[in-house]
Amino acid sequence: MKKILILTLTISSFFACKAQTIYGFDTEPEAMEANNIYIKDTNNDHDLIVGTWRWEDSNNSFEITLQEFEMYNYPDTSTRYYDAIFGKYKYIVDGDLISETTTIESLPNFSIGLNHSTSTLYSVVIEDVVSGKSMIGEFEIISSNTGTLNLWRSEGIRVNSPDDNGIDFSLPMSVTLTKQ
Repeated sequence: MKKILILTLTISSFFACKAQTIYGFDTEPEAMEANNIYIKDTNNDHDLIVGTWRWEDSNNSFEITLQEFEMYNYPDTSTRYYDAIFGKYKYIVDGDLISETTTIESLPNFSIGLNHSTSTLYSVVIEDVVSGKSMIGEFEIISSNTGTLNLWRSEGIRVNSPDDNGIDFSLPMSVTLTKQ
């Protein structure tokens, strides 16, 4: 009986050491362990931003659809998991389709990726499929159904980048969107 108890405790200790630690978005990075962690939306902040957001002005519209990916990790060999947001978009000018992504994909093929900064502010990376250029920016939730998207070109040196292809970034750089 004593041997069974010792064996059970030993096995339990082994699995406890391999357990995944869960952190909320508000945890300071230096307080997190390096491996076997899950950075989780413990306060359900993503509920405010997930869904379809739309800007309209006469025959012009820009629509983004955002989806949460729970326990996402990249690359597949990583032991760090997190709740992430990726999306797709559709941009129409004067009734003509200018740019569109039809599926929501995660890294490395994403068209929109958002990263939680605060409960109402997200950093954004968006890839324009027309020009092949990316912009960074912020998506800020102003109210339960209104948000602003502001984009700008990231700074730094670009080597072998499609930024020199002569095609301008085709998506709007600053819009106020309404949640649908």
